[in-house]
Amino acid sequence: MASRKLLDKLNDTIARELQVAIQYMWQHVMIRGPFADTYKDKR
Repeated sequence: MASRKLLDKLNDTIARELQVAIQYMWQHVMIRGPFADTYKDKR
């Protein structure tokens, strides 16, 4: 089984990736607005 230290590092990494993804989506909403066209709507 993985060591506690390794599990803690993996959890920190996953948390950071989620933080970055949510921040990216939030910035898109703040700049474009919640009702902005999606890529699908532009075809």
